[in-house]
Amino acid sequence: MSELSFFDTPQPLHPESRAFLEAVSKLNLRPYNELATVGEARDRSEAASRLGAGEVNFEGVIDDILVPQQQVSEGIPVSVYRPSNVVAHPPIVVYFHGGGNVVGSRNTVNTICKILSNGAGCIVVSVEYRLAPEHKFPAGIDDSCGVTKWVTENRVKLGGTEKSKVGVAGDSAGGQNAASVAHDVPGLSFQILVYPHVSARGDRSLKSFQEYDRGPVLPRDLIDWFENLMSDKKDWKNPRFANLLRDKFDHLPPALLVVAECDPLRDDSYEYAKKLTAAGVHNELYLAPGAVHAFFTLPGIFPELCKAAHGKSIDFIKRFGYAT
Repeated sequence: MSELSFFDTPQPLHPESRAFLEAVSKLNLRPYNELATVGEARDRSEAASRLGAGEVNFEGVIDDILVPQQQVSEGIPVSVYRPSNVVAHPPIVVYFHGGGNVVGSRNTVNTICKILSNGAGCIVVSVEYRLAPEHKFPAGIDDSCGVTKWVTENRVKLGGTEKSKVGVAGDSAGGQNAASVAHDVPGLSFQILVYPHVSARGDRSLKSFQEYDRGPVLPRDLIDWFENLMSDKKDWKNPRFANLLRDKFDHLPPALLVVAECDPLRDDSYEYAKKLTAAGVHNELYLAPGAVHAFFTLPGIFPELCKAAHGKSIDFIKRFGYAT
């Protein structure tokens, strides 16, 4: 693919997106799917986060604990962010990192968890769910559901109160996990889905998949690599994995969908919003103009785009997470 076609996107790139892609193109890095091992891809993901997430001053306490989970004898590791400016009856946000269910960790979303916690005065629980290919679907979603259910039953232990509302949030594959948790764990007050992949795996019929077939950031062959590692093909249309295929939506909590305009997953959010609207579920969609996939957790690279998207997310937590 020539450099010209790489930047010639159907929608105009935001200047921060263009600068990012220009810098990455000069590094001549091999994509995850061309590296020798999954371990190398995970190392690359961690390094990219360290370089791009930026530094945030967090005033508060961060504790690492283990949450009991029936399928995991040692428990699921989580990081609990408690800000010093915590509000009365603080909302508790359970956050799931992105990375195609293959790469990523609590480390790669440390900055965004601090930003949400500081900004909304809320408690954030960041989840180290199991990854593929060692643990294929439904392991990661089972872990996400299990931790969220535990959080709803242990609000006081986490620093909240019995009146604290619980919501979920996540980016990319983490957004898919959050959407699935919202379907399966009752009693949640809100969900924030950041460019989630909620359509059936292997389905490329949505327009944005065709427009951004070659990327940037998330080209088709990289999506294929993630999909083949994260699950068996028989599960690609499982509604827990592809929430657009669910048959019931009217029980869901209010949703904010954060969408990157120049992203093959863009139309997943559009279609999901239609499902929510048809079911009478309050939903809001924020389109980040000219943004590329993965921008939300990299404020060191995308300061302007992140400021707007983070502000929308914090406002949503305040409106639907604060106890009345």
